[in-house]
Amino acid sequence: MPDVYQFESFFEYLKAIVYHFHKTKFGPKTNGEWALRLGYKSPRSFGMITSGERLPSNEMISSLSKYLKLSKRKEEYLRLLVTLEKKRKKNKPINTTINQLKEINPKNSSFHFIEPDEFSHISKWYYLVLRQILIWPYHESEIHTLHSLIGKQIKLRTLKNALELMIAHGFLKRDEEGFISIAKQGLNTRSDIPSHAVIQHHLEMLDQTKKHLVSDQPQEREFQSLTFRCKATDMKEAKEFIRDFKEEFNKRFAKDNGEDVYQLGIQFFSHTKSFQNEGKKDV
Repeated sequence: MPDVYQFESFFEYLKAIVYHFHKTKFGPKTNGEWALRLGYKSPRSFGMITSGERLPSNEMISSLSKYLKLSKRKEEYLRLLVTLEKKRKKNKPINTTINQLKEINPKNSSFHFIEPDEFSHISKWYYLVLRQILIWPYHESEIHTLHSLIGKQIKLRTLKNALELMIAHGFLKRDEEGFISIAKQGLNTRSDIPSHAVIQHHLEMLDQTKKHLVSDQPQEREFQSLTFRCKATDMKEAKEFIRDFKEEFNKRFAKDNGEDVYQLGIQFFSHTKSFQNEGKKDV
């Protein structure tokens, strides 16, 4: 049975549950069977929820929790996931809900969101690279080793300033013996929010991408490209699919004991302007 604590999205948890029971011998297979087990006459309500058209009512959350035999604490976690989705749809502040989710399940680092103004302090490409390196603690006297690990692409003084800034803002920590290590893991910026810092970060990472495309051996890197036609109405779903892929990729391959720090970049954008956006002018 999928553990609700492993999810940061209500819809992702629901999809995992539906898929799990679809594979079991006696589990519900259709919306009608789910509706029957949850005490609803029509399968339409459950179908609209699984398709993402609507969110469940408090009564349905209670029925679903009872059927899945969730503890009171896990039921509250599930209820908060639904609240989180509601606030996101209405563009309302979500920090309070995020903190409540973290309080119930502090082990889930996926809720460590970082706001654009806070991200601006670490938007330079090498900040996140240094953070990943420092998952393994380094003593402050080993600054030259850190400098070598990132290929001496920045000045030593710049690196020192970056470490001190990240310590000051709580992204890194220094213990009494002088060892520097990561303080916040699993940082996420919010999606679809305009931010100069995020734009600048991606621009710098694209510059790094161009360098490695030229300098790295083929067996050391992977570059793929796809040019295709797509409906503008599918844009939202396509973006969510890419985000889901990124999360699954991270869960599968990100290892704190990995030897090196890697960068995964995915680009998805339109080469053309649609007739609708251009007032049906020629493209």
